[in-house]
Amino acid sequence: MSHFRLDADEIKKTRKRGLVILACSVLVVLMVAGGMIWVQLNTHVQVVKPQPGRMYDQTLWKAIQASAPTDTIRGILNERPHLAFLSLPNGRTPLHVAASDGRADLVALLLDHQASPNAPEDDGPLAGYTPLHAAASDGRAEVVKLLLARGAKPGLRTAAGRTALDLAKRENHPDVVEILEPITPRR
Repeated sequence: MSHFRLDADEIKKTRKRGLVILACSVLVVLMVAGGMIWVQLNTHVQVVKPQPGRMYDQTLWKAIQASAPTDTIRGILNERPHLAFLSLPNGRTPLHVAASDGRADLVALLLDHQASPNAPEDDGPLAGYTPLHAAASDGRAEVVKLLLARGAKPGLRTAAGRTALDLAKRENHPDVVEILEPITPRR
C-alpha cells in the first residue's frame, strides 16, 4: 500500500491561489472474519472557484449546456467527481444551472456527488442566489422540493435581501410559494 503526505504549507498556498482541495478521503481496510472490507470516509467538501483567465476542465459545463442526458453527465461525474464542485468565477455552479432548468434528475445526481445546495453566486445581479433561489424564481416546484429535502435553507437571502419565497412571489409561481411560505423564516 502506498502512503502520501499533504504538506500544510502547500495546502495554504493552493488555497491562496483560488484552488481548493475538493475532498479529502480516507480509505480504511478492515480484516473481518478472513475477508476485507473497504470503507471510504469523506471528511471535507468545498466549492472550487477557478481564477479568472485560468484554464479548467469544462467537460461538465459543456454537457449541461448541451442538455446532455443524465447518464452522460453521470459518466462524467464518475470519472471526474470534482467537477460537481467547480464553479464559474461568479460562483455559479452546475447545480444552479440544473435547478434553474428544472432538471430534477440532474439536481439529484449533483447532490449525490456532494454539490452544495446552499452555494451562493458571488457577484453580478444574481449575487447571493443559491440553487434554491434559481429554482424558485423559475417556478421549478419539483426541484424546490428536492433541494429542500436535501438540505437547502429557505431563509438564505440574496445580496438584495430576497429569499427564494420572495422570488417565487415576484415571478408569480403560486405552486412554489405554497411550498416555501410555511417554512421560510420571516425577518
